[in-house]
Amino acid sequence: MENIMTCPPTRDSIAKEVEKCEESVIDIPPEWPECCIYRIPKQLRMVKVEAYTPKLVSIGPFHHRAAELKDMEKHKQRYLKHFLTRAWKSEEDLLKFIKDREVKIRHSYSEDCELESGNFVQMILLDAIFIIELFLKVTDNDEKEAKRKEEEDCKKESDYILSKPWLKEGILHDLILLENQLPFFVLEELYMFALGEVEGQQIKEHKLEDLKKEDSPLFVKLSRNCFGCLSHHQEGQQIKEHKEDTPFVE
Repeated sequence: MENIMTCPPTRDSIAKEVEKCEESVIDIPPEWPECCIYRIPKQLRMVKVEAYTPKLVSIGPFHHRAAELKDMEKHKQRYLKHFLTRAWKSEEDLLKFIKDREVKIRHSYSEDCELESGNFVQMILLDAIFIIELFLKVTDNDEKEAKRKEEEDCKKESDYILSKPWLKEGILHDLILLENQLPFFVLEELYMFALGEVEGQQIKEHKLEDLKKEDSPLFVKLSRNCFGCLSHHQEGQQIKEHKEDTPFVE
């Protein structure tokens, strides 16, 4: 019986196999125990690029400055101005808050961010405030008819994002993408730093009595309430579509 000779693997072939593994597996850099936000493996992304790419808003460094997402930057600036009217802190205080946590935030990502310190801190602050203010506005909007006086409602201009349900839902979808994230500790700590104290002081100009009765941290409740609105809307749409597609039986 003829012996079949197999050639030993070459250095190049081994290198290619290692590269494939690196592209397929999410690995935590050992020197960064805080790492919690990763890139989608290339082979998985190639299956359906649009499933992992934000369409309306960039959050964090991975999709920062993407040309197709630049229109939302002006809304981030607008939301920062709105947030400062309800916060206890100045913009300088908020920038310092992020600066003091810059190293930990950078280590939360699986890739080094090339932005210099000032731009990185500004990006994180704008993105964090955009998320927090959006969540507050969504909750405010849901409670508006029951909780605010008609006179106050007339004075306040409607929010552009909330006035367009497709835009709000599209942004919320972008916020759950793996590559489009901020470390949760940034959002939670910044929320309490700017709007209240952990010891239980009232939140300035924003009283969510029903949420405060629960035991979870305030920002967790706010997040759950915001994304709960999205899931309820999707369930309603599915029921509506099902009814429309179901023929009546005599």
